[in-house]
Amino acid sequence: TLSNAMDVGDPSNFVRIEALFDKNINRIRQHIYSDSATDQETIATIKSIYEQYKYIIDPHGAVGCFVNEKYRKINPGPAHAVVLETAHPAKFADCVEPALNMKIEMPARLAACLNKQKNALKISSDFNTFREGLIAEMK
Repeated sequence: TLSNAMDVGDPSNFVRIEALFDKNINRIRQHIYSDSATDQETIATIKSIYEQYKYIIDPHGAVGCFVNEKYRKINPGPAHAVVLETAHPAKFADCVEPALNMKIEMPARLAACLNKQKNALKISSDFNTFREGLIAEMK
């Protein structure tokens, strides 16, 4: 999807949520709502947020806003919501720029990060081998 960081079958942060609720799925469902958005709904939300607030949102934030609106329609009444994003929309220029029909300026720090050479080290998952590999890389 356009929100590829959300396309996770076994999210690592779910373990933290389980711990907060003592692995009680009924308590989790009582306090946490989740849903999804199609790529078309994501693009429509990017456009809507820009039209309403003149704010350029990334696809992940757009999904959060879309799902928040969906929740509020299902659960009317007073409510507060906070949607946080951690990525700059320029990182997703391939979908944000066509959605808004505008060029998004790439911040210098983001450009520098995106232009770095990938440096990956294949290493065993065995703890001792992993530990020794890390120590060797730090020297």
